[in-house]
Amino acid sequence: MARPIKLGLDYFPLDTTIDDNLELLEAECGLVGFAIIIKLWQKIYTNGYYIEWDEDNVLLFARKLNMEVTAVNSVINVGFKRNLFDKTLHKQYKILTSSGIQKRYFKICTDAKRKNTSIIKEYNLLTTELTKFNLELTSLTPEESTQSKVEDIKVEEIKENISYTSIFNHYIGKGNLIKHNKITTQMKDSIKAAMKELSIDEEEVKKLIDRHSELVELTKNDKKFPVPVRRLDDFFGQHINNIKASPLRCQEYLEGGKKYNYLNKTKKEKNKPINGRGGMKSVGL
Repeated sequence: MARPIKLGLDYFPLDTTIDDNLELLEAECGLVGFAIIIKLWQKIYTNGYYIEWDEDNVLLFARKLNMEVTAVNSVINVGFKRNLFDKTLHKQYKILTSSGIQKRYFKICTDAKRKNTSIIKEYNLLTTELTKFNLELTSLTPEESTQSKVEDIKVEEIKENISYTSIFNHYIGKGNLIKHNKITTQMKDSIKAAMKELSIDEEEVKKLIDRHSELVELTKNDKKFPVPVRRLDDFFGQHINNIKASPLRCQEYLEGGKKYNYLNKTKKEKNKPINGRGGMKSVGL
C-alpha cells in the first residue's frame, strides 16, 4: 500500500466556541495553558495526527516557548485528565494524540480528497469512524513505523544528495558529544537549513562537527569557560528554533568565525611551553 506523500496539514479548525474540556483546562491552567495546547495542536497537525513526545521533545518544545519543562508537563497532565490527549497511547508509545485530533485531521484529509489516507493500527482511536472517513489501517507495528520513517528519510537523502544518516553517525561517533538515539525530522531540517544558509556541503558539515568536538574536549577542564556540548539539531538549527539575533552556532566554527579562531588560539596555548621548560598551559574563553 502506498504511503501518503503529505502527512501534515496547512491549517486546522479552531471553533469560535470552545468545548467544555478545553474550557476546563483554561480554567485550571489559565491563558498560558490554553496557548500551550494551541501550540501543541499546531505541532501535531503539521506532523499529521500525532507527534512523538518523550523527554527530548518536551525539552525542545519548552525551550522554543521559553518556558519551564515543569510548566509544560503540568498542562499536558491536565490535558490527559480532560481527554484532550490520550494518556494510554502516551504511556505505551510516547506519542500525543486523541480521538478529537484524529477525527479533525482525517475529516480535513477527506474534504481535501487526499488519497490512500491511512492510520497506524496501534494509534487508532477512530474504529467506528473508519468507513466514514474512508481510512485504511496499516499493519505496521510502532517499531516498523519508525523504520518506515527512516526509509522515507533515505529516499529524501537520494533526492537531495544529502546523507543525513552519515552526518548523524559522524556526530554520535564523537565520544564527547551527545549520544542521540535516532535521527529526527528536526535534525534533518536543521542540517538542510544550515547547509543552504551557509552554502556548505556535507564534508564541511562534518568539519564543523569535528571542530565543535575538538573545542569541547580542549575546554572541558576550564572551570570558567567550558564550551557546552550542543545537541545536533541545536548546533545546526539555531534559527529554526527562533534564535535569530546571532549567527548559527555552527557558523561560528567556519574559518574566521568566533569559535574557529578561539579553537586555534586554544590549541596554541595548550601547546605553549611554560617558562621555556615545556608543559601545557590552558586558557579561558
